[in-house]
Amino acid sequence: MKIFSDFFQKKQPELSTDQKQKVLSDMGQRLKKLVPDEKSIGEPFWGLMEIKGGQSTGNYLVLPNETGVSMPLFISKYHAEAFLAHRPLPDLKLYAVRGLTQEQIRFLSKTAEDTKKVLFMIFLNQEEGTQWKVRQIDGKMLKAEFVWD
Repeated sequence: MKIFSDFFQKKQPELSTDQKQKVLSDMGQRLKKLVPDEKSIGEPFWGLMEIKGGQSTGNYLVLPNETGVSMPLFISKYHAEAFLAHRPLPDLKLYAVRGLTQEQIRFLSKTAEDTKKVLFMIFLNQEEGTQWKVRQIDGKMLKAEFVWD
């Protein structure tokens, strides 16, 4: 990730063991906030997270596209659960619906902007027996339209 590579390329002052442990602990706490759990509420989106042993692995469901991957995002928990229940892919039972906070959406949009390999598929709705209405956007548009200041 660009954020970490920039940090480590600069000459950093020597830290004591206690300072290093504090930095690692702080980084761990910040990174934990980037992984939605079962209590997270979509602000405004819901996504699908890989689950192992009842815990999120931190991996989002992504689908291959021509330039990289597309990440499904849903405007409601109901829609995300409906998608998960009706997809004919056997590995979807390894995923669970999680709400994405603004902090998580901000991180995803920045990552997508930096890599130019991630698009977002916003599943708007589905009426019984019809196709999903899907809007595909890049990280810049995700940030412009859905990240609150």
